[in-house]
Amino acid sequence: MGVLDTHYAVTPDGVYVAYQIMGDGPIDVVWQSAWPGNIDMEQDGSISRVWFDELASFSRLILHDRRGIGLSSRNVPPPNLETRVSDLLMVLDAVGSEQPVLTGLFESGAANALLAATRPERLRAMVWLQPKPRCAWAPDFPWGWKPDDLEAELHEIEQWGTLAYGRAFVEQEASRGNVMPDDEVALMAKISRNACTPDVARSLGSGTRPTSGTSSRPCRCRR
Repeated sequence: MGVLDTHYAVTPDGVYVAYQIMGDGPIDVVWQSAWPGNIDMEQDGSISRVWFDELASFSRLILHDRRGIGLSSRNVPPPNLETRVSDLLMVLDAVGSEQPVLTGLFESGAANALLAATRPERLRAMVWLQPKPRCAWAPDFPWGWKPDDLEAELHEIEQWGTLAYGRAFVEQEASRGNVMPDDEVALMAKISRNACTPDVARSLGSGTRPTSGTSSRPCRCRR
């Protein structure tokens, strides 16, 4: 993978949404980044690099950072789903993509689902990996995180951008059977501090508290 050029779609309210393109295949594939989000940094990971290379081997892969994090304008409030859909459409129009395959992981696929429901003519298909209706536990969602889990998550965010955060992230994944390569510790520390500052991470992390629907904010409830 070479160094990708970064471009910006400018929204009507003046926000710069960063996007990159990989490959030149016959179909367009949009990948929505999940938590924490930085399209430059994500390509440094051994796992994500293979994922992006494989997608780009048969498609024109379109990557973008949502407003508020990563390479996009950060001096803006966290977007709701409607705003994320509007920003995605701005990126699609900027690159001339009429009917892409929309893909996403965890909560990042929520914007794709809303676009598919409201503008079905603008996509070819949708792939949502590990979708979740919510993060927090509820009587009808016993797989969700309990209050202690959510508090531990917010405590973890206090270490945002540090090696301690990366180590805590990898250890938590390993405790649930998802063993990650050793280099993911430094990578998660690097990605997190390049996604947003600690104060913004705390603000976004508070969005993992109980909600009746899929949060429009980044949520690391991955299990």
